[in-house]
Amino acid sequence: MLHFFRKIRRDLLANSQFFKYLKYAIGEIVLVVLGILIALYINNQNEQKKEQERINQVLVEVEKELETNISVARYYIYDFAIEDSLFLKVLIDSVDTEDYKGQQGYRLRTLAYTYGFAPIKDDSFKKLNQYNNLTLEQEQLVDDLNDINNTLIRLEEAKAYMLEGHKKNLTTIKKYDWFKNMVFGVEEETINDYYLYNPEHLSSSAEYFILVSDYSRFLRIYDKKAVSVYRKIYDYLDGHEIRHSDSLLFQHDYKAYKHYIGKYESKWSSKNWYVPDDSISISIEEGKLLYTGYRSEEPNILREITPIDKYHFRTNGGFYHLEFDDHGEVEGIRFSAGPGLVLDMKKVR
Repeated sequence: MLHFFRKIRRDLLANSQFFKYLKYAIGEIVLVVLGILIALYINNQNEQKKEQERINQVLVEVEKELETNISVARYYIYDFAIEDSLFLKVLIDSVDTEDYKGQQGYRLRTLAYTYGFAPIKDDSFKKLNQYNNLTLEQEQLVDDLNDINNTLIRLEEAKAYMLEGHKKNLTTIKKYDWFKNMVFGVEEETINDYYLYNPEHLSSSAEYFILVSDYSRFLRIYDKKAVSVYRKIYDYLDGHEIRHSDSLLFQHDYKAYKHYIGKYESKWSSKNWYVPDDSISISIEEGKLLYTGYRSEEPNILREITPIDKYHFRTNGGFYHLEFDDHGEVEGIRFSAGPGLVLDMKKVR
């Protein structure tokens, strides 16, 4: 082929056809440039394809990371629901000497002096943030993940306040001679007297409950956002036929929570400034468990319920504890969102 082009050049020069030769030379240069451009384009396409494959694999890692984070968050949310119940027993003065015995008694005594935090990771998300050449779909997923990250920042701030409260409460209780005995599980009458009658303990519990409730609230917000993004990433990976998790997790069989359903009337158990719902109803609609709050002069409030177990559920507003009668039927719900926000709701049908 090269010999063929050289022959053409020699013939044109030999016949003094300079302008024809010039046109030919320009055409040859154009062909070479086009060849280079095509090669660069193909190479660029291959590089983009490889980068997209890398990004998609990182999204698989993000999906797995979210699965772990949501599972961890729900474990701690469940534990906070139990703590919430115990705090309420203390704050509405419904504990007695018997409550402070045994394992539950130890947990009651240490409520305002211990802490636990959900170990949420974002390593895969940070790795994803290093990529720039994202598609519109991928950019939207990254935006949603950034929104989750903002919640994690608030969660860390709430964690810092909890640690300060824990340190303060621990300093308060360490001054008592019986503290060492309590740490080693030795029960003394003076210990229970402090927990039952000393206003210092009630004050410490109320202050710490606010901090715990705040941390728990951001953890619930994280869980809700993380599940939403997890579903979007799952659908994205599925739609692009990328190998990932076998099935979509974190779904609820709402038939298992039919005992929630009914209408409830409200009655406050604590003084507060908050305007309560006059009544609420819980229903299952379009595969969702819904909470509707009714107020006489305001619009109805509609929230989606996330079940924790048979006895507890939650919304963004706080924890709800179902109360059962002697026959195992739901007779009411207790709501809490801090020591000044305790609401009893009696089931009417």
